[in-house]
Amino acid sequence: MTPARAQRFVDDQSGAGLSQRQRRSRMASGAHRASSICRTVVTQSAISALFGPNVLTLNAGFFDAFWALDVVFMNIILGLPVWIDPRPFQAHNRYLSMIGKHLDHALEQFDWDAPERQWKSCFGARICRDMVKWLRDAGLWPKEGGSPICPGRNFAKAEIFTMVTLVVDRFDIQFGKWTRPNGAPLDSPAENDSRYSASGVVPPNRDMTIRWKRKY
Repeated sequence: MTPARAQRFVDDQSGAGLSQRQRRSRMASGAHRASSICRTVVTQSAISALFGPNVLTLNAGFFDAFWALDVVFMNIILGLPVWIDPRPFQAHNRYLSMIGKHLDHALEQFDWDAPERQWKSCFGARICRDMVKWLRDAGLWPKEGGSPICPGRNFAKAEIFTMVTLVVDRFDIQFGKWTRPNGAPLDSPAENDSRYSASGVVPPNRDMTIRWKRKY
């Protein structure tokens, strides 16, 4: 997420430009689900910053496809055959078709001879355009996994640090309650989600609601 996008996210969520009374009314209107903020606003900003906004505008339901694959991708990595459970492969194919549509559109529309900039709407960040150009010129389009070290780890780390810093610095946050992913209340605290065992990152198996108020 770029600093400008992060600031717009903070302003939107905090009600920047509203009166104190309007802000209090907005904050009192209900608790916010932490996961819904990460899965929509933060994800949209990150994808647009890195890959450009076209992947979202070209594909209705992209977020649904993205997070549906996130839930089942370990089944594919473990090598379970499609006849045991076809759902992971269906989610995988649906997501890849959206990425393919984005790449086909970008390759058709992009002007490779135009002056270089750090970010363009067609392919997003320069590093993504350079990678696509190298793969295209070399005649290489990867079909399977490559290096086990994620090439986007530095971007992800910067994104996480930026969001956590902005939220902690700008907001007073009050814990609400633990909930199931569908919003149903739970009394017990979060535990590791066993579906992601052996993966690089294990998320909690439940959500939580929060209330937040802008400090300044």
